[in-house]
Amino acid sequence: ALEVASPSTHEADTGNKRNLYRAIGVGEYWMLDVTGGDYHGFTLAADRLIDGVSRPIEITTAADGTVWGYSPALDLCLCWQNGRLRFYDRKTAAYLPGIAEESVARRRAEAEAERLRAELRRLRGR
Repeated sequence: ALEVASPSTHEADTGNKRNLYRAIGVGEYWMLDVTGGDYHGFTLAADRLIDGVSRPIEITTAADGTVWGYSPALDLCLCWQNGRLRFYDRKTAAYLPGIAEESVARRRAEAEAERLRAELRRLRGR
């Protein structure tokens, strides 16, 4: 589970919700405060449920200001970087594409497919 702090929910994120998720057996509970800590007092925090006990997941702040932690459940790193939540795959050493990147890639693929269809029509003499 990932909770994003807001003026109306931030107090519950660190209290009631955290306890509820633990009680129902949610394996990981992540909290993100996009203000940099105005609501939660931290940018990113997470707990992992192990044998019914919540254990904190280590959160690191890199030299470039990226705040990140590794999610064993996802086998990805959750990163708060330049005002954006990103997911980093350590196996491929690359960030997963976000919505904007996926949209650009889809448009490029569609344009290339149309170009190839047009070339095929041309070769067939249509």
